[in-house]
Amino acid sequence: MQIFKKPNFTFMKYKFFAFALSGIIIAVGIVNITNKKGLNYGIDFAGGTLIQIRFRNPFPIADLRQSLSNIGLGNSKIQEVEKGQREFIIRTMLPEEDVDQELEAHVIMGNKVVETLKKDEDRLASEKGLKDLNNIEMNQLTYIFQTSFPDKAEELAEKIIDFRESAEQKGIIENLNQLIELEISPEAIELLKEKTYLGSMSIKRRETVGPQVGHELRRKATQATIWALIGMLIYIGIRFKFAYGVAAILTLAHDVLIT
Repeated sequence: MQIFKKPNFTFMKYKFFAFALSGIIIAVGIVNITNKKGLNYGIDFAGGTLIQIRFRNPFPIADLRQSLSNIGLGNSKIQEVEKGQREFIIRTMLPEEDVDQELEAHVIMGNKVVETLKKDEDRLASEKGLKDLNNIEMNQLTYIFQTSFPDKAEELAEKIIDFRESAEQKGIIENLNQLIELEISPEAIELLKEKTYLGSMSIKRRETVGPQVGHELRRKATQATIWALIGMLIYIGIRFKFAYGVAAILTLAHDVLIT
């Protein structure tokens, strides 16, 4: 069965239309980049702090943005990880006049975000010396069990941490009674009630990159791109034709400017 009886299409007939359309899209892309003060760099290249947080209860994104605005970080980018308004990725940047500050400033800013999003009961529990079971690390939890259960301290801590980080819990323990399913003894659970509390949120990921490191990564990425293009040009020129190499680089540049 032959669908096209005359498969001869004069594509080049429309080349000027294609050139014009492509040129317009590229011009729009360049204007868009210029008006928005350059490219939209990620944390690795621009510096800043990325925090992925999961809340025990739904946290409306409008309230989250308002909380960040209250500490001068209203321009932070917030991405909801999944439906339900419980897990978000927050990307914070220092104000424009402070972008050259060192890594410590970004770390302090990240700590400020975490403290702002904590509930009052979490702060009160922390002030009493209790540890947040939804954020506690393995060695800290082992230490809590060490005095009362020296032989099983590490095993108990590992069970609880693995349960907390499981696909079902996603970093949050809702209720200490859930630990009964792990065959955690009532005595151990009572100890946790005395020494820990269930925080209202879990810090699942936190990344901080200083401005100097970000600048260095941008420089190296630019160099790597240039050398890759040169290498591609040389290889295509030797293996095929030099003109093909130039065409390939122009095609890449065209696609980058459009997207």
